[in-house]
Amino acid sequence: LNQYYGLNLTLSEMSRVASKGSASAARSIHGGFVETVISKGQSPDMHAEQLVDENYWKLSILICVTDSSVKKISSSEGMQLSKKTSELYDSWVRLSKNIISDGRQALLAKDFEKLSFYTELSCMCMHAVMMTTMPELFYWNLTTLRIISLAKELRKKGIPVTFTVDAGPQVKLITEPDFTKSIEHALNEIDGIEKVIESSIGEGAYCESV
Repeated sequence: LNQYYGLNLTLSEMSRVASKGSASAARSIHGGFVETVISKGQSPDMHAEQLVDENYWKLSILICVTDSSVKKISSSEGMQLSKKTSELYDSWVRLSKNIISDGRQALLAKDFEKLSFYTELSCMCMHAVMMTTMPELFYWNLTTLRIISLAKELRKKGIPVTFTVDAGPQVKLITEPDFTKSIEHALNEIDGIEKVIESSIGEGAYCESV
């Protein structure tokens, strides 16, 4: 639409528009590694800014789909419910500021070990909030837990891999490209995975033609 109507919006401006749909949409406009920026005031504003582009750190992402059915409660609805009922919500918001700051430093330093720590901490905190929502939002299944356990086991063996889980049961394993195949081989031993999608750090939104 930006190109068709000749609006000449920047990626950051398009990110603001996309944020009306979801925070995930706002982050997906930029390529590489991005950070969500929220400004408070009479008109609260949310958009994403790129920290570094997709060539800064080549990482592989294995998206493990454990249940492709539609969630009974959507992410947006679930988050509003968590905000109203979870005793951990406010603590999570406060802690997230430090996690983002420390995670950003780990990213810029290309420190995979530290980035893994903050990635998983952020993930577990979010799901702790959802699990303490009333009624509880327990999105994980047994396969989700098995994949998380596998990631921890592989890391003990010296394989750089970290996990994060969306507001659902799907697990994303992040690793360095040289270790992708060995991790995929290990995933083959786990029952319940519907499919594994191999991805990488994307280049962001673009329009080839109108």
